[in-house]
Amino acid sequence: MSCTTASHVRHIRINDRIEPVDLDPAKPIRVRWWPAAESGTGPWRVSIYSRPDVTSLKPIWQSATVDLPTLDLDGFHPLDSSRYWLTVDDASAGATQDSAVVTFGTAPAENDWKATPIWADPSTAIQHATAADPSEAVSPSEAESPSGTDQYEPVFSHLTEESSDAGDAFFQRPTIKQTEHNGLGWAFLRGVFTAPDQPVLWATLHMTAASVKPGRQFVYRAWLNNAFVGLGPTFPIGDEARTDGFDVTDLIRSGKRNAIGVIAWTLEDQRFLAQLDLGLADGSVLHFGTGAGSPIRSNDAGDNIITGEWTGIVGNAAYPDSLSTGTQYCESPAEDLDTRFYPFALSDPDATTPVAATTPIAVPTVPTDQEAASVPTDWPAAIAKPAFAQLVPTPTDKVAVEYKPAAKATLTDNGHVILDFGRAWMGGIRYVPAALGPAAQTENTAQTENTAQTGSAAQVTSATAQTEPTAQTEPAPIALRIRYGEVLNADGSVKYQLSAFNTYEETWRIAAESHAAAESRKDLESWGLKVFRYVEIIGADDPASQAAVQAIASHPESVSAAAIVYPINNASAEFHADNRTINTVWNFCRNTIEAFNGPIYADSWTRERAAYEADAWLQWRSHLALDDAPSLGEYSIDYLISNRTWPTEWPLYLILAVHDGWMSTDSLDQARREYSHLQSLLPDRYLDETSGLIVKDPGDSSMTDGDLVDWPPAERDGFTFGRVNTVINALSSQAYADMADLARALGHAEDADRYAAVAKRMREAIHAKLFDDFQGAYVDGLDTGADGRPIDHAAEHASAFALAFAEVPVDRIPRIGRFLAAKGMACSVYTAAVLLEGLYRAGFGETANRLIASHEHPRSWWNMILSGAGGTSEGWDVSIKGNTTYSHPWAASPTYLLPQGMLGIRPIEPGYRVFAVRPQLAPNHEASATIPTPYGPISVAAARAKGKDGRTALTLTVPAFTTAEVTVDGATSRVEGPATVTL
Repeated sequence: MSCTTASHVRHIRINDRIEPVDLDPAKPIRVRWWPAAESGTGPWRVSIYSRPDVTSLKPIWQSATVDLPTLDLDGFHPLDSSRYWLTVDDASAGATQDSAVVTFGTAPAENDWKATPIWADPSTAIQHATAADPSEAVSPSEAESPSGTDQYEPVFSHLTEESSDAGDAFFQRPTIKQTEHNGLGWAFLRGVFTAPDQPVLWATLHMTAASVKPGRQFVYRAWLNNAFVGLGPTFPIGDEARTDGFDVTDLIRSGKRNAIGVIAWTLEDQRFLAQLDLGLADGSVLHFGTGAGSPIRSNDAGDNIITGEWTGIVGNAAYPDSLSTGTQYCESPAEDLDTRFYPFALSDPDATTPVAATTPIAVPTVPTDQEAASVPTDWPAAIAKPAFAQLVPTPTDKVAVEYKPAAKATLTDNGHVILDFGRAWMGGIRYVPAALGPAAQTENTAQTENTAQTGSAAQVTSATAQTEPTAQTEPAPIALRIRYGEVLNADGSVKYQLSAFNTYEETWRIAAESHAAAESRKDLESWGLKVFRYVEIIGADDPASQAAVQAIASHPESVSAAAIVYPINNASAEFHADNRTINTVWNFCRNTIEAFNGPIYADSWTRERAAYEADAWLQWRSHLALDDAPSLGEYSIDYLISNRTWPTEWPLYLILAVHDGWMSTDSLDQARREYSHLQSLLPDRYLDETSGLIVKDPGDSSMTDGDLVDWPPAERDGFTFGRVNTVINALSSQAYADMADLARALGHAEDADRYAAVAKRMREAIHAKLFDDFQGAYVDGLDTGADGRPIDHAAEHASAFALAFAEVPVDRIPRIGRFLAAKGMACSVYTAAVLLEGLYRAGFGETANRLIASHEHPRSWWNMILSGAGGTSEGWDVSIKGNTTYSHPWAASPTYLLPQGMLGIRPIEPGYRVFAVRPQLAPNHEASATIPTPYGPISVAAARAKGKDGRTALTLTVPAFTTAEVTVDGATSRVEGPATVTL
């Protein structure tokens, strides 16, 4: 064994977040960091400052020295609406090197917001017919629109109505939620104030809104001084409103006008609340908040209020009534944008009206008298709305909007552009018309194809050059039909009528000046949330619209995916093997987690937009294999503890999730906070004291405590339900065992003893009553109860759950392994995670590796990839689940299964203080992985020599404060960190 040791403090996290500026001032604060190798064993000292220039200041608070890379700031009591700066210092004798400076801050105290909720005055709405029935739609120019004279009416005569082919014997077309006048949900809000002419040390914009219920998505997007700030809020756990704080220090203009712009949509409880906290160099903190009237408030003594005004209008002229892009579960409007009425200057501090361009239009345009008359020059004051009863900061990092280029652009023979982004994202698109003008001479960064028989990319570019607006060409309005989809149709068009019954189609009507003025900065961007890999752009019949589509084909960089992404540390997790399929599957799954973590874990952001317990358990395990940032997972689990769903099994997964989170993070905070709730999730009411088994009626689908086993029913491998269900019992035994571990760690010894005894007895009963020695497998259950007859059927699920959760006796494991190997993937994507987990833990890594690498149709991840999906799907194939969607992060279990299974990297003690490395490479020969832990990344690279008895070489990086227990070729060794070793 050769060994090298290495070290630097990095990766500082505050409450497991990246520089949070909206911490709850009443809650504890914890700091942790990754030690660097040379000084990886401390000691350290945490220092807190009141200003960012820490080198010239004394700290306002300093900790005692600590020997572990984590510290609870027990003696530090932050003020509300404040900001601080922190360093982690090397406290060893003679040390001078400190860490990088990180900032953190606090939200307003719950009962001390210097703001009141507002919304747009309903009287500012434009009255016109709903567009929910396109045949009866009336454009704003034909109705009581502010315009009334612009006669451009786009026509798409070459398009025909289509119908989703989704639906099968089990899933039938539902009734889509559709509000007739959903355009009335839009609000444009603008807050203007003048900042003091003093240096600004920091600024935080805190916001929330109601209600997330109609759309099951965020309610607002906000900008400050023409820069995007953020969106929110997330789902509340109860009746509270969740607030989010954003660092806007670099956006404030001292001594000048500043403008906050907000676009919001919801159909219920329309309220928006914002408070800007401004920290000045003299130590004072000023506040500018929402409120009705102008000015909002006087600068009353002691409150440090900045005066200003909030105005707004209902946005249904720019976004008229439209069809819903949602499903039977939620409604979200198609964004049928009309730029004539869009407030491009909404957050422009120099604009006198939100709808005016702030810079001259360089390209000649048609006379604008008509368009100028179509917009109001003065907006009325926003109206006051009732106060929120409870305001609670969201304890997670904030989603951001990132712009992703298309991987490929295709111009079809019927003149449509198909953009393939190479993977799925959620959000929308950004269209930059300026990129199409003469000033845009950048080379295409995406591949452009022309599928017409007689065309070519060069010919497309040439044709475009003749029709694009130039300094000598009079621009014209255009209209684009935009279709989003998760997959393609057989003819190569985008499947915008999704299998889940969403219709992802909208029309953007773009006024001449918006399209032609390269200097106008009138970029167009989606507001809401759709899930897509592909976008199809279709021009109206008129020449200008057709030319615009041709130009997009030549300049695909003019359209990018505007992806809503939760922060993830891309550098802390890797996986690679000498198997192309496995690498492709792992990246496919990893990308799914990155794309769809969102502001809360959701089953899918396509159809239901709802959290489910088993889904969250699986997603959290994948997330923790990519990033040691548990705050999003913890919040999602907290939400589900208070908002359970119907299946019998699902609440049990919350106990497993909290236990797995503890093992990954070494934090018992969630278990301590939710202990009594976790106890209530145990199935005590169904526990038969005589037999030790869970005995209950199977119940009904979609009803509380209905047994699920798997979904859809076709994926149950013929499972037969009885009053004793092997799947329910195996999972329950693990829940009791995990609850025993948590109880003991929290000091509840009596509870721990009871739960451990229940788990032990239940497992003994499972092995005594539910194993069929003839088949070498577990049967589905007992028919009438604990004394009933064994069910004469052994679905894969019974043995898979027993192997994963019920501690199968050692002498039975080989037979169970052979049974499951013979069955193959006779289950859904959900149960596949349990099946593979059990196989890896029992030493059947070769079987598990082959299943992950399988090209079987239809039950394989490879089949998902071949379908053209950009994310993992709900069902293996649309032929199995007719209403499937392709955006389910819980279906991405290889993200964690491969590093934990193929390389065997698993925590033995909480926080990976002791962890296992037990490679199972076969039939492959090489694999490597890096996973994050609270103490730093673990890296493992293993190579198995060819031949039946080929030896395995292994290189391992062990972080400080951790110990690796390595088992290679039957030999076990221990490696103390920090170290990098070759075995």
